[in-house]
Amino acid sequence: MKKAKNKKVTEEINLSNKEQEIINLYNNDIIKISDDKSEVIEEFELVSDDDLEYDEYYINNDNTNDENDEFEIVAKTNNTSTKYKRTKKIINIVFVIVIMLIIMVSTDIICVSKYNIGPFFAIPVKKYNDGGTKEYYGIGYKVIKYKQIQGRRDKEIGGYKLKYNTNPIDIDIIDLAIEFKTDANSAYKKYYKKFVRVTGNLKSVNKNENTITMSYEDDGLKYSINIKCNMETLKKELNSLNIGNEIVVIGTVNNYKENTSPATIYLTNCFAEQ
Repeated sequence: MKKAKNKKVTEEINLSNKEQEIINLYNNDIIKISDDKSEVIEEFELVSDDDLEYDEYYINNDNTNDENDEFEIVAKTNNTSTKYKRTKKIINIVFVIVIMLIIMVSTDIICVSKYNIGPFFAIPVKKYNDGGTKEYYGIGYKVIKYKQIQGRRDKEIGGYKLKYNTNPIDIDIIDLAIEFKTDANSAYKKYYKKFVRVTGNLKSVNKNENTITMSYEDDGLKYSINIKCNMETLKKELNSLNIGNEIVVIGTVNNYKENTSPATIYLTNCFAEQ
């Protein structure tokens, strides 16, 4: 028996059954025509069993071309769906990784720059022989955690080119008072998180809070200002400081409040010399 192959569909044709269909042989092809011979219904190519491609879909005479086409569509759809799911899964994984990296970097930036804590997601790579200063490297940023024996004790964050710097900005309290009175926003941006050495008169000592306050007052109180310092030294060491005398304080500018009387600059990680 020969098998007739029509593109994607293969049907078995019984060539001896003349009552079921009219079949004409033409150029080694089978042409199935209507009963009244007015039109060609379907055309087949005669092939042997060995020529059939076994990876095709084979159906019996009871099935239709529509059914076979539907099977092929389902197969292609499943293949496309599998590729789509795989691509979507890769995109989701990349998206999650990017979000996690953003969260990690943002956390360290906020904690170090605003709250002076951390870093949590950076790796220490260098330690200085100055009391314990360390350099940390994160993804796209660098943190220097200063810990001098008596000097800089704050944290600084920046790019990989950020340099180790323990030289404070030297300034007199009267100059700070004029700058903040003239343009408080500009002065605060200039000195915020900067390591400074301020010279002024000691106004008060609070041993319970381990703080001292420096002050400047002009005659008209136009440029009056306080500088409140959170000390790194032991509380008992404050006993050696004399109120009213000139004092030199090193520390990091942390805050500024203009609505106090007088306006107040806040320093952290301070050491004092008199």
